Amino acid sequence: MTDERLPDWANLHRNLAAAAAVDAAERYAHGERRITVVTGDLESAADAERLHELHGQIEAAVVETGYHGRERIIGRNDRTTSCRRSTPTQVPAELVRAARAAAERLNPGWWQIEADD
Repeated sequence: MTDERLPDWANLHRNLAAAAAVDAAERYAHGERRITVVTGDLESAADAERLHELHGQIEAAVVETGYHGRERIIGRNDRTTSCRRSTPTQVPAELVRAARAAAERLNPGWWQIEADD
């Protein structure tokens, strides 16, 4: 016997996944670009300093392209994602190239760098 008041979890999960995909597509269509750096879990002060340096270097590289918009950072224990929305005068690919170059310069060799190219 099933309780009709309980949610259909599979359907709920499908609907949430679809809504997230639509949201990501709309953000991309409006010029938002992301770069995600999978750093692994931070296990030392040096790892934390490297992550702090990564955020600073990405910010500096993007500002150097002439970008003056806002940034949204999404972080988890093993990765960080930087999201920026391009402006009418800013080509989205420039933001990605600048951020990727900064991350690659700091990569100690085990980071995985994924970006909207």
